[in-house]
Amino acid sequence: CARPGKGNPMADEVLDTVKEAARRLTIARSHLYEHLQRGTMASGHIGRSRRIAVAELDAFASRLRVAEAERSPSWEPAL
Repeated sequence: CARPGKGNPMADEVLDTVKEAARRLTIARSHLYEHLQRGTMASGHIGRSRRIAVAELDAFASRLRVAEAERSPSWEPAL
């Protein structure tokens, strides 16, 4: 999905493939599929291709940060 002239080629994307979403979250594809099967992350299909909204990935990451902060009040995300 590289776009010429862009510093971050994935910054303007609206929908990611499973491979792109896993890379964005820095997790394995199998781990991402587990979340999709559990329903902790939403996705849709375009034809036979599964796509995940970037906004959903952002919301998922936010939920993880909140859950972790509740478990470990001293936890601070790396900037």
